[in-house]
Amino acid sequence: MEKMGFQQQWIDLVMRCMETVHYNFLLNGEEVGHVFPTRGLRQGDPISPYLFIIGLEGLSRMFQRAEARGSLHGVKVCSRVPSISHLFFADDSFIFCKATLDEVVELRSILCEFELCSGQSINLSKSEVSFSSNLPMGFWFHLAQFLGLKLVEKHGTYLGFPLEIGTLQENNLLATEKSVVK
Repeated sequence: MEKMGFQQQWIDLVMRCMETVHYNFLLNGEEVGHVFPTRGLRQGDPISPYLFIIGLEGLSRMFQRAEARGSLHGVKVCSRVPSISHLFFADDSFIFCKATLDEVVELRSILCEFELCSGQSINLSKSEVSFSSNLPMGFWFHLAQFLGLKLVEKHGTYLGFPLEIGTLQENNLLATEKSVVK
């Protein structure tokens, strides 16, 4: 938040909200224990979605820098429009790039750097990857294994819309991350 220009007073206030939380467990109406989380955002807290968006702004900028360098290429939905390398909705992330070893290495590098910088980690058990049909199926398994993601042929739907890459002109990859572990 500091690098994004937030005042220190605001950052301190947000950190106090995150650091002072604790959870009590009740069993039959009696307190039986409590937990003091050591890091991360609280689900259900009204400020959590905003803090999540602020946190993902850093990841978004990392993807934009990689595209500007030419080390990551998003997909285009038609000619003469900007490419799309990522979409973020609440705590869901969709990442698009060419399905080449170089780009998958770059993608993995960006995600690892984001984890180190933000303290958030990708929930690999809830994440999936799929590829366009233009890529040989044998290569699918290799890239999915390198990323540590579950390989799926289709992602199903999101908000009622099908998540398909379709038959694109280039070999492309779509990685979806269902939630970030706080």
